[in-house]
This record gives sequence, C-alpha cells and structure tokens, in this order.
Amino acid sequence: MDTKIKYKTILVMAILLLGYKNISATNYAIIISIEDYIYQPSLAYANSDAALMGLTIYAGKLGNILDEHIYHLFNEKATAENIELILSHLSEIMSKEDQLFFYYSGHGYFGGLYTYDLYAIKMLSYKKLRQHLQTINCKNKIIILDTCFSGSLYLNTMDDVNTLESYFDNETKYKNRNRTSNTIVLMSSRLDESSYETVQLGHGLFTYYLCKGLNGAGDLNLDKNISIEELYYYTRDNVYLYKKGKSSYVQCPTLMGNYQNNYIISKTK
Repeated sequence: MDTKIKYKTILVMAILLLGYKNISATNYAIIISIEDYIYQPSLAYANSDAALMGLTIYAGKLGNILDEHIYHLFNEKATAENIELILSHLSEIMSKEDQLFFYYSGHGYFGGLYTYDLYAIKMLSYKKLRQHLQTINCKNKIIILDTCFSGSLYLNTMDDVNTLESYFDNETKYKNRNRTSNTIVLMSSRLDESSYETVQLGHGLFTYYLCKGLNGAGDLNLDKNISIEELYYYTRDNVYLYKKGKSSYVQCPTLMGNYQNNYIISKTK
C-alpha cells in the first residue's frame, strides 16, 4: 500500500474512533424519593418532587437521557441496599465520558439519608454515599439532595463549616475555570437547617425552584444558557426569601464541588 494512502487510512480511522467516543458518551440518572416511611413521619410532596424532576429530565434540561438509563426508586424500593446496588452497577458500566445525575428527596439526618427500611437494614450515611460516588469515574457528576441537614454531605462536624465557606472563595473558582470534569453538589439546606414543603406550591421549596430554574427562570443574564452558578443563585434566593417571608425559620440551599464556575447545566433553547 502506498505510504500516503496508508497514513490517510490511519488518520480516517483515528477520526472515526474519536467521533465514536464522543457519540458513545451516555447520561445516567438516579431519582429517589420517599414519602411513606416505616419508622419516620410521612412526607407530603417527596414523590411529587421526584415527578417534577423526572419531567425536567424528560424535557432534556439535563441533557439527553434515555429511559433505560434512568433508575427510579420510590418509597419501599428506596432501601439502602437498592441504592448501593445501583451505584455499584453504574461504577462498573459508566465510562470517563459519561454523566451521572443523582437526585434524592426524603428525610435526612446530620450525616446521612433516611432510607425507606431505615432500621431494617441501615441508614445510608453520607460517608458511604461519598465512597460510592468516588468509584464512579465519569466526566460530570451532578448530585442533588432535597433533605434536611443536606449541607452535611461533605462535613463531619459543625466545626467543618469553614470548609464549606472555602468553596465560595473566588480564588478556588478561578483555579477550576479550565476543568475538564465536574463534580457539582446542590443541597437544599445548610448542615444545621431543615428543608421545607409547602401546600401552596405542592412541592418542597428547593425542588420547586430548582426545576423552575432549570426550565428557564435561572437564565439570569438572558443568554439562553443556564450556568451552575446562575441556577444556584436563582434557587437559593427564591427558597430563602419564600421561607423567610412566611416564618422565622430559615432554609438556605448550598452549592459545593469541584467544577468550572461557568459550567452550563441547562439551556433555554
């Protein structure tokens, strides 16, 4: 074979392989909600929140996610064992180019999630959840927790609040501006706060405004793109002001992670 033709053939194959790699990137979603607990008070709108998040996903607001790549765990299916099995499965099949979206709506405690079974098997501690998420080697991870004390996901004691504040340091964001992978954690409350539902909205405050933001209201600069920080500030401000205007209790959503500060999480077109 002529040398030039040989090199052209190799080049074409390389381009095709690179193209195939991009095409093969896959989005996965885990949606968990629990309203009816065995050992905890029932919630009113956890499943409604999960349904609203599901509609947002099906509308393509978090990228194209096929039905077979969406894992639903509602009420009695949302045991610690089932959640860990799905996370373990995804750690085996997901590639470096993939994206994981993890959503939970239900009761939480300082240090973990109250799963449906609770005492029958165990609660799912944030330490265990972090360990599972770390085994999933993918390009982007978006973790959303709508639960009381969710701000304690990456904190072990109240003294670690300074660690939380460091994530909002401008220098830290500057260093992350050229990241090729992103871990984004949106939490409905600070580590010492509850998360609230309201009959007026028929949802939890956090999920309601988060989904509203993803569906267009979070485009604060009207450029048709919704960055993670635009989404966060829109959600945080609306949740905080809504709750503050109706009671003396406070709920302030939290954003943490290692990510590009201009990361586009959704689009309005």
